[in-house]
Amino acid sequence: MNKSDTQDITLTLDRALYIASIQAHIDLEKLLADAIRDELPRLAAKRQQSLEEFINSETFKELLKLWGKD
Repeated sequence: MNKSDTQDITLTLDRALYIASIQAHIDLEKLLADAIRDELPRLAAKRQQSLEEFINSETFKELLKLWGKD
């Protein structure tokens, strides 16, 4: 994961939420793991879109010419 991806999945928990979760017997580790797991398909789609944009870019076409693959 790169910095942008980690920023996309960063969850902010303030002290009140943390205390409330303990009082409500909520497993924060599971909650965070579930949130990250739920975010992974979106990140995978974003990565695929970025890859497709790069493959269709002029930069990639120029690289192919340099590698003799055009």
